[in-house]
Formats: sequence, structure tokens, C-alpha cells
Amino acid sequence: MSDTMGPGDTIKVPDGPDDKGNLDVKSGPPSTSPTGTPSVGGGDTIKQEEPKSGSSTSSNPGSKTAGGTLKKSPSSSKSHLDEIPQEAAQFHEDPARQLGQYILVKQIGKGGMGAVWKAWDKKLTRWVAIKFLLVSEEEDVLRFQREAKLAARLRHPNIAPIYEVGEAPATQAGQSSRHYLCMEYIDGQTMAGAANLPIPELLDIFMKVAQGIEAAHKAGVVHRDLKPANVMLTSDKWPYVMDFGLAKAIMAESSISVSGAVMGTPAYMPPEQAQGQLDQIDAQSDVYSLGATMYAVFCKKQPFTGQNPMEILMKVCKEDPISMRTHNPEIPEAVEKIVLKAMAKEKADRYPSSQALADDLKRYLSNQEIEAKGPSSLKIAAKKAKKNVWPIVVGGLVIVAGSAIGYLAFRKPYDPPVVVKDPGTEKPPVVIKETPVEDPAAKKASEWYSAWFKLAQELDFDDWKPGDATLAERINQHLKLLKTDAPIRQPDVHDWFDRQTTKAETQFSRLSGSGEEKRVVASNLVKWYDVVMASAKDVDFLKRQMDGAAKVQKDAKLIANYKGSVTLKILVGPFAEVTRLTTGGKAVTLKDPFGPMMVAGIEIGDLEIEFSHPSLGKRTEKIGAAQLKDGKTYQINGNMKDAKLLVEELP
Repeated sequence: MSDTMGPGDTIKVPDGPDDKGNLDVKSGPPSTSPTGTPSVGGGDTIKQEEPKSGSSTSSNPGSKTAGGTLKKSPSSSKSHLDEIPQEAAQFHEDPARQLGQYILVKQIGKGGMGAVWKAWDKKLTRWVAIKFLLVSEEEDVLRFQREAKLAARLRHPNIAPIYEVGEAPATQAGQSSRHYLCMEYIDGQTMAGAANLPIPELLDIFMKVAQGIEAAHKAGVVHRDLKPANVMLTSDKWPYVMDFGLAKAIMAESSISVSGAVMGTPAYMPPEQAQGQLDQIDAQSDVYSLGATMYAVFCKKQPFTGQNPMEILMKVCKEDPISMRTHNPEIPEAVEKIVLKAMAKEKADRYPSSQALADDLKRYLSNQEIEAKGPSSLKIAAKKAKKNVWPIVVGGLVIVAGSAIGYLAFRKPYDPPVVVKDPGTEKPPVVIKETPVEDPAAKKASEWYSAWFKLAQELDFDDWKPGDATLAERINQHLKLLKTDAPIRQPDVHDWFDRQTTKAETQFSRLSGSGEEKRVVASNLVKWYDVVMASAKDVDFLKRQMDGAAKVQKDAKLIANYKGSVTLKILVGPFAEVTRLTTGGKAVTLKDPFGPMMVAGIEIGDLEIEFSHPSLGKRTEKIGAAQLKDGKTYQINGNMKDAKLLVEELP
């Protein structure tokens, strides 16, 4: 099968024993399917329809056939298996709800990339879920097709199977075709809604999930987005792992650029994924995410929270989660140890595989000693040392000094031993070869993103502080390296600027308080926008955000520079005409230019008033902004002949 698909192509999931993607599993779902219907193989189920009201399978005593053979009515030639459920029948004739053999019944979910519909399969008479791709960019289509290929190779009772992938033709002129995949319909809830189940029951569920993830890893697939919302739970408490949209093939698929993009859900990402260390994302990364999922379900709270994704990613990389027993004292200590071992920052401290995590959960449920022991005293001391190193350094020096003095005072005279060297026993030196870098491009992209991560922290709208004159230039130079060093990071950078400018716009739209308070906030917004726009100078893919930023900054400047307003009362004779009135260089419109007059609502600025008289000529009077106070009235008295007009503030 080729790696690309054309219109009308479909990928059928093989059911035969020759399917190389199949995995033998020892565990299985309950004897009946989650909906209580008997299995007919290949993941298909047949729902037994309830008898219609008024119908009966018993013999009619008044009939001639009573006690004998039943008479076959003309309508009974069609099997009950072919009947369409009432929920789907109402859309049977609606062309807009037809997709080949499927009837689209209702939309049951929607995200940024796709929409999911509950549908009826007319050919195999079963409920299915149809996932449509909402975007049409080539990279997104490739990712969508890749999700289907990766998921289709997986076979495990705890992984939702993919039945088919295809491309639906456009139904209207000008409409593009729609890519879709068909999967098993699971009637239940996500693990996010299962937090109230008993702890032993939850542990058994997570043991099954871990076994399903292990099957994916053995098939060469890392999920990369495990979280409560991606684990469905049926009414029979049987879990299914869903949504392999961000999955990464362990040994292949490296040609698809999206496999290197920073995606996922920040609160459940392992540190290596949060830091953009793409070459470090592997099966143990899913172990971490599964541990974070367990933490969230048991505690009813994500392991790390923050006001924005960047803050959460920082905590994932640098901080330990709050003790689970702080959130929920009923959590056994051993369960907390298991979860924290799965969520260890360093891979060496995590479970080596999802199966190892499943095995430890099984030990706990069987009242056996678990493998997770919690952090050692040495590691705890090391963590404390990072936070407060000087007392430990001083204490260490004291111990070393005391030991040296004791040794010198009580040592015995030293007689060096005689060493006889046998030249024949010398071993050749061991040469350790340096492991070559497998993917220089990925390493370069990782280094670029690590540097960007730090710069973005300094420019983050919530944390930015004025004063660093070099920040904009440093960020701008770094962004100009993006195309060559880390082109796959462009969507991440674009989204980051989008989030930051949105936060700034939101604060501007909510400006409140006194005039002075508004001016202070607006002034800070203007300064932040200066740095942001300088950072993104000549960066083409950020032009749209910067155009929007310039408009908001312009409005913010009006508020930042606004100093209030005054009223002018002009009494200059003999009946001089005011031919020009400006404040801060901006003209003020006058209804009647002849005095005496009163002009209200003049914005404070450097005022210039030009007077004109047919016989006395023109003269200009200037009043500096520093002389004016918000809300006050100022009177200009005098005669066109006077050397100086009188300006006074009225009470």
C-alpha cells in the first residue's frame, strides 16, 4: 500500500490471520460486548431488536395454523437484521446524511482538527463512529491518514479498532472532499468522568489501559497524547484507548514533519516532550503520560496547572507534583508510589515499559509487594541541595576538614607496598566509541526550541517586565533562524504569538478604574507591544498578528497619552473671530467661531488659539499643557490691541 491516498481510496482493516499487524493477547474483554450484544467477529456486533408493539411470536389460537406451521407474510422476507433503528431511520432518505454505506445520525464530538458523528452502518447493521477531518491542508491530511494507518495496525481488546478510512466526494459545487475514518462506536464516558469509582476498580481499569498501550508499543506506535479524555469507559467498565492522532511510529514515518511538532496536552506531557527533545520521545514517554492520567483521575485535578500553556510546561520540567494524598487522603500510599514512579522526571527512574506498570498495579491488587519504592533519601537530599546548596557546602567542608585533622593526628607511619608488575598481564586499553548523532536535524531543532522556550518566558504577556533593551533584538535574531534550524516549530511559534496578542487585546478591552489607572495599564500595553512588534520584525508568518497588534497599540496610545479635558471661555474683543484652535497639533471643531464663546471637552495638550479681526489683524495665543488641569475651566480675557491676553483658571 502506498503512503498516500487518492480520492475514493479506502484502507480496509484486515481481519484474517495473515495480518502482520495483529498481536496475540492473553487478556480479553468480557464474554459479551460492552453493549451486551453477542460478538460476530472482526469487531462487528449485531444488536438484537426488541419486538414491535402488537407483534407476537406465539401461535394464534383462532388461526388454522395454530399448533402447526406459521404462515409467512409477504413482509417477513426481509431479515430483522436489515432493519434500521428508529434513530437512524429518520435520516435514511436525507441525501446530506448519506456517506456510502453509512447514515450520519448525530454529531457527538468536535475538536480543532475533526468532528465525530454517530452513524449507522447499513451494510453490516451496526453503530459506528465516523471521524471527519475539518481542515484540508496537505500536512493535516497526511497526519489524519497516518493516524488511521498507525491505529489500524493495532489489535488489542483495550484499543478502539479502526474499520475503514476513506475520502467522501463533495456534495455541492465549490465544496472540497472530506477525509474520514470509521471506527467502533463506544457508548460510554471518558475517564475524566469516572473519578468516583472505587480505587481498586480504577486500578484494574488502568491496568488494562497499560496493557493496551504496551500492545501499541510492541507494534511500534507511541501514543503521545494520553490523558483522561482519550480513554473511553463503557457502562461495563471496560476501557478503550482512543485518538492516535498525535501518535509517532517508533521505527518509521520519520519523513512526515508533523511527527516532530510540539503537540499534545501540556499537563500530561513528559518533560522530554515539553522541552522539545524529539529524539527522546519513546514508549517511556507514554508511561509518564499514563501516570499523569492516573494522578488526574484519582485527585480530580491535573498534576500541573497554570494560567497559560507555557507556565504549565515550565512546571512539568522543573517542579514535582503536589502529593496526591494532599488532594485525596483516601489514596493508599502504595498507589501514590506507583503513580509517582510512572511520572518520574528522569526516564531511568520510571517504569521501563507500560507492561511493567501494569504488572505493579496487578501486584498491588493481589496484595503483593510492589516494585515502586518512592524516592530514596539520597535523591531527596539532592533535590534539597539544588534549592539550598550553601548550607550543604559549608557542612561538607566542616566534615572534610574534621576528617583530615583526625587522620593526620592518628595515622600510622606509611610503608609503601612493593608492587611487582607483570608485563604479560597488561590488558589493552578499552576504547569507548562515541555514539553518533542519529538525527542532526532533530537535534538542531531541539536546541533551537530550548533557546526559544527561555526567550518566550521573558516576553510572556503575564510575566514581562520593561527594562531589557536587548530582548526584542535577541528574539528577532532567533526567529530568523527558524526556517533553517527548526521549520517544524513554525506552527508552535505562530500559536504562541497568537495567544499572547489575544491576552493583550483582552486586557485592553477590559480596561477599567480611574482615568489614571487606565493610563498606566495602557502605557504598559504600548511598551509591551513595542517589544513584541520589534521581536517579530520581518518575520513573514507573524505579519497578521503584528498588523492586529499595531491597531490595538494605536488605540492604547490614545488612552495612555490622554491627560483629561478642559473648557475654554473666550472673551476677547472687539468680537474677534477664532480662525484656528488646536490641542496637541489636532484641530478642534468650532460651531461658531465668533466670540464671546465657550468650548467644552477640549483634550489637554499644548493649546494654540488664532484670533482674527478685519482691522486689527491676527494674533496667536498659546497655553502649555502643563498649565492645564483635568476638568477645569479656563477663561481668556483681553483686547486684540493688548500686548498679552489674560488666562485664568475659574473656580
